[in-house]
Amino acid sequence: KMGLLRIFLCSVILASADAFVGARLSSVWTTSRGGARHAPTMAAAPLAMMVEVVIEESRVEAFKEALKIDVEGSREEEGCLRFDLLQDSEDPNKFVFYEVYKDQAAADFHKTTDHYNAWASFKAEGGVVSQSVIKASAIDFS
Repeated sequence: KMGLLRIFLCSVILASADAFVGARLSSVWTTSRGGARHAPTMAAAPLAMMVEVVIEESRVEAFKEALKIDVEGSREEEGCLRFDLLQDSEDPNKFVFYEVYKDQAAADFHKTTDHYNAWASFKAEGGVVSQSVIKASAIDFS
């Protein structure tokens, strides 16, 4: 069951990142002398991550408070293209973070911010039963 969920979520990541980046880049297309439009090229594909965590039931509210800070701050980062927090419909203690950064440098910068520290501090205090991370790169961002 979890394998299918991960496959589905990876396909959602790639599809939504493709649409999001395509929309952002549509305003920077170039036109050649002959009038043909050319799509922009990117130096590196955006980095997408899915972080799945299971939180101790007694710590769910503290987790939500910490992630509210992280999510809101992350969405203000220049290199963060998307940051969502999802809660499993069948297991209220299971959450998925869906993050897309313009490149690895932006993802690395994210981990230096005060708002990320809200999540890091929560983890250090305990309450994370399990955590898994899936990193994905775009195959086609044209």
